[in-house]
Amino acid sequence: MVLGNPTPVVGEKNTYHVAGWYKDTLYADRNPEKVTWELFKKRSNGKFTSTNIKKIGDGTFTFGEISIQNTYRLEAYLHKLEGGGLIINPKPSTIPKIGKVELHYVDDKKGDTFSFYDRLRAKAHTTGMHGKELVFTLWEDDAKGAGHSAGNQAIETTTAKVGHNGLAVLEFTLTKGLMQKAMKGEADAKEFEFYVTVEYYKGKTHDSENVNVHNPLYKVLEKKKFHPKAQGSPAEQKPLSKRDEKNILIHQANGYLLDWAEVKGKAQKDKKITVNRNHGRSTVGVKSQPMRKQDGKCLCQQYDLVWGNKVSCEFRKKVVEICADLWGEENKIKMANNLMAVFRWESGGTFKSDAPNQANSGGTGLIEFMPSTAKSFTILQKCNFISCQCKTIR
Repeated sequence: MVLGNPTPVVGEKNTYHVAGWYKDTLYADRNPEKVTWELFKKRSNGKFTSTNIKKIGDGTFTFGEISIQNTYRLEAYLHKLEGGGLIINPKPSTIPKIGKVELHYVDDKKGDTFSFYDRLRAKAHTTGMHGKELVFTLWEDDAKGAGHSAGNQAIETTTAKVGHNGLAVLEFTLTKGLMQKAMKGEADAKEFEFYVTVEYYKGKTHDSENVNVHNPLYKVLEKKKFHPKAQGSPAEQKPLSKRDEKNILIHQANGYLLDWAEVKGKAQKDKKITVNRNHGRSTVGVKSQPMRKQDGKCLCQQYDLVWGNKVSCEFRKKVVEICADLWGEENKIKMANNLMAVFRWESGGTFKSDAPNQANSGGTGLIEFMPSTAKSFTILQKCNFISCQCKTIR
């Protein structure tokens, strides 16, 4: 017999117990650590089938947002299914909560160590927050100790809404972190640690802070106010997040803080990029329009690319053309700046096709071509090759 809460609140951990043993069960086997706990779900035909959630010696279960309006049966057994079990009907939470944040690769596998050139997928698991807007911040903890430092800056902050399944999902481009480090003159780092902080604010306590734009990628507030926590909220029961503790400044944080969750990860220069196989879905490429001269001035000059003065007009045009083809006209300049940051990093700031790897790996140039490949390519041919490689991992 299984004993426990038959109507658990989603997002709350519940522990279930074996209330009694069959009389024929050997005393040596009457050990809770040997018990298998398996959860079954009632399907549309009225039958219960396994959810494939099965644990040994652990009767703790937390039901998520998607479990509402479903009926489950929890069974506990030693060797094989015995029938019976406890019928469970989860109920919604009256208090919105952020349960946890997970990091995923673009192929949707969980992870905590990424390539500098990966896209990072952050997933916030919530309860009672369908349709609510969450603030996601990717930031690098670059300075030691608490308090604000020029080394502690948000790489990117944006928002996402919670879906019917209780998930809010966002993707970040880690090359923005790479570019931020390059702008600070750090061209030889092998890795950096980062956090993703997810927060939920409600109401409005003050006007937006003034914003001081230091570069095209991130905005830094000129002064800091700790945001008040909503009375009786989950946030009130928690300490400061690492983002607040380190005084990472963001301009989207307006209102009363109701809840937050945080996760730590790592980016490494030499880690292999994760490939998104698209699971059978095809992508359609749109060919970018050729650039033309206007009033005797090359159009590439209006884009003002970072480190654009380090390369030729042909190089600048090729980078923008690649990014327009890969990410569309609206995103081409933003992504071109990211790509220039990669080139700057890998070439040690020279933007030369024969720049040697500083760790003496044998790789050279814009994205560390190995010797046998580098010899046969011009610098523009390498840009074309980069374009083809980006299409395979986009």
